[in-house]
Amino acid sequence: MDIQEFEDRKAAGTLSRRDVAKAMAAAGLATVAFPLGAGRAAAQDGQALSFT
Repeated sequence: MDIQEFEDRKAAGTLSRRDVAKAMAAAGLATVAFPLGAGRAAAQDGQALSFT
């Protein structure tokens, strides 16, 4: 995969974590954590809930 294809797939959102890991390994980089944006944490609106 060349750089242009990597950038195109990244922009389109069609890269998988496995594809990113392969591209980074080919460049000699190790992946520790690479968030892609899906699954970001968000705070809940409203009143806090506590159990006593």
